[in-house]
Amino acid sequence: FDNSLGVNVGGSCEAADEAFAVVQDGANIVPPTAGDTYVVTYYEAAGAVTVHDMSTGWSLIGTINGSNWDTDVAMVEVSEGVFSATCYVNGEVKLRNAMGWDVNRGGSFETLGSAFEAVAGGDNIKLDEGNYTITYDSKNEMITVAKAWSLIGGVFSTGWSEDLFMLADAEGNFVCKYASLDGDWKLRENADWDVNRGGSFAALGTAFAAVEGGDNIASPGEGLYTVVYNPSKEEITVTKAFPKSE
Repeated sequence: FDNSLGVNVGGSCEAADEAFAVVQDGANIVPPTAGDTYVVTYYEAAGAVTVHDMSTGWSLIGTINGSNWDTDVAMVEVSEGVFSATCYVNGEVKLRNAMGWDVNRGGSFETLGSAFEAVAGGDNIKLDEGNYTITYDSKNEMITVAKAWSLIGGVFSTGWSEDLFMLADAEGNFVCKYASLDGDWKLRENADWDVNRGGSFAALGTAFAAVEGGDNIASPGEGLYTVVYNPSKEEITVTKAFPKSE
């Protein structure tokens, strides 16, 4: 902390993108794979860290998040062989591996929510300006683009001022794997209130109705949670994300 080892945390990282416990003066963190570029996230209130290896994984690049083909956005493996990322796009985007152009994917986007072929070295994916979730199924070589969903409200104490974007799995569910829900919250599409979902949370692990324009969703209490929104069933499920034993 503050460029000093007087306050420091360490721990044992067993798998990429999985939260692990860290403690004051803990062991040096050894990444699970040998690379040289990582995204490290520290969840201070929960005493947890995740490590994402950018040097071997997939990422998005293009006119995204205010950049111009000069900054990669990490894609997270949400299930085996399925990678997802959410970002603001203003023009064109492609997928590439290990932040290089030797292995990349493009394609011809037509309809939101409909998978299209991921073409090796293919054309740039052209999108209207907006927030999108892009999912790559590497087993079937398919790409899906959907309007982005996010959490907003009592999320990491942002106080309704910042969206925490969700990812998407192969079944079309939107997932936020690690969220601190320290107050009432809601889901909304494209970081806008025109389309939003609320509801009545009752218990961890129990799905509840996602209500268009519904009430703010109550906080389940302090901690890190996984939130899943199933748009086909219009259901939301909240589970404990860390520690897994709880």
